[in-house]
Amino acid sequence: MQKLNANTKWQVVIIKAVILAGGTGTRMRPVTLGIPKPMARVLDVPLIAHNIELLSRHGLTEVFITLRYLPRAITDYLGDGSRFGAKIEYVFEKDALGTAGGVRKCFERCREPLLVMSGDAATDCDLSEFISFCEKRRASAGIAVVSGPDPLEYGSVFIEKDGRIKRFSEKPSRDAVCGELINTGIYYFTERVLESLPEGRCDFAKDVFPALLLRRERLYAWRSECYWLDVGTCEALKRANMDALSGKIYFFQANNRAGVIEPSYISDKAIIEDGAEIGPYAVIGEGSHIGSGAKIENCVICSAKVGRDAALFGSILCENSEVGEGASVVASPRRVFAALQHVPHHVRAQQPRAGIAARHAAFWNRR
Repeated sequence: MQKLNANTKWQVVIIKAVILAGGTGTRMRPVTLGIPKPMARVLDVPLIAHNIELLSRHGLTEVFITLRYLPRAITDYLGDGSRFGAKIEYVFEKDALGTAGGVRKCFERCREPLLVMSGDAATDCDLSEFISFCEKRRASAGIAVVSGPDPLEYGSVFIEKDGRIKRFSEKPSRDAVCGELINTGIYYFTERVLESLPEGRCDFAKDVFPALLLRRERLYAWRSECYWLDVGTCEALKRANMDALSGKIYFFQANNRAGVIEPSYISDKAIIEDGAEIGPYAVIGEGSHIGSGAKIENCVICSAKVGRDAALFGSILCENSEVGEGASVVASPRRVFAALQHVPHHVRAQQPRAGIAARHAAFWNRR
């Protein structure tokens, strides 16, 4: 199948896609104690579903998904992919194979070029333009990159004028930073590169890309102005929701109910009692119940219950969690309070501490 790009008149080969979704998401606990990270929700829709819809919009409708941690949560939600306009095939990893190891298993099933992306990133990347760029330059492999303030966290890339990569470093030391461009984890690979991947555990950033540079393969970086965020922590999850509310990234939003302070999102299947104050910057997911007089601002509520006259700011409530009547939950400016079960007390998030505290898991210290 082929697609004609109207702007460049370049014929783009529509290839198959791989979504990497096997990680355990330890940095996002307690949210990921009961779900895999790609099932974390932005505007009440799992990240992985947003990414499948993105692939479908660009004609990438045949999708492999690599799974290891709590796979049934993903397979039950996505099914065969038909409701997202896609055909999904699942690849299960008994042991962690790394980013490249999982893709190798997918390639063995199709023997075609692949586009690879993470299941836990929020992005509106123009995948058609990225593939076109790689095809034009006859790239053996391509990396979508964005400008960012901190390449130390994600990986630094230095490129020539035509986009060819000269140096690449995954999460380098400050002395080793070689550019301001960040690796998004969105990749394009030809069959030749995929055939050369070793069996077993292997990572693109640590193993494959350095080897390609040593072999002087045609490794290119496509610089994008798109929105991209690695949703790897509770803080990043809240930021992705707030950015979606602000319009920094396009995700479909249902009509909000009257009386909320914009920007906010409320599911049609949430219960909001009279007198509750919602917003600004509030996401109330399906199955949530917000009591009368409750005040919610700068929060993400995922199928949770908030009691009457409770007050929440800067918090994430996981599925089936509950904030008691009259309780207040206030996060400090640099922290996010994330609750898994019952929050009966007044709490203030200060220094992060993972695990189960009292009857709930959270990052918080009691007053």
